[in-house]
Amino acid sequence: MPEVKHIKKVEMRLADLHIQHIPYVPYSRWWHGLSLMALRTSPHVHLMECFRDHGFNWDLVKNSCYVMERKYRRQLGRKGWTDDFIKQRCKVRYRIFKSIKKEGFKHDKRKPVCVLQTPFIETRYGHKVPGVVGPEIWDGAGRCAAAYVLGYERIPVMLCEDKDPGSRYWRKIQKEWETFQLEGGSHG
Repeated sequence: MPEVKHIKKVEMRLADLHIQHIPYVPYSRWWHGLSLMALRTSPHVHLMECFRDHGFNWDLVKNSCYVMERKYRRQLGRKGWTDDFIKQRCKVRYRIFKSIKKEGFKHDKRKPVCVLQTPFIETRYGHKVPGVVGPEIWDGAGRCAAAYVLGYERIPVMLCEDKDPGSRYWRKIQKEWETFQLEGGSHG
């Protein structure tokens, strides 16, 4: 995670967390609820609910909001996100779900759930995201969604902050972001 730095380990309420805002994804298509980007209304939670209720049943999972959103990102240029790649990612998410269900949620020092107090798009680009007023999950959305679906209220996280606020560079999505800006895109 070269774009953020760890500050300190804290405990946070899952209900307060938001999924990382990606500016070119039309969230209203896949988010269920009024709170834009809230973990509890996210495709990640929808996927984990499928796992909780049906196990890994690809016929159901492939129609989840999570998979539909990933396919949309493929249309935007993530060519490596084939149907098979997305299915494999879902299998990894299922293993995460089963692990937390069996062993409980643990703070992993090697790869902790990382949370930004202020959304990255705001610190890096100066864009305020309407409706996002709480902390944003930078890394670990699948683990947070699994914990939420399994009834956890609070989890330990690593509070992080942007290493280079105002730089307007985001390695993970730079090409997509530049294309989105050139096309005058909007989400909704």
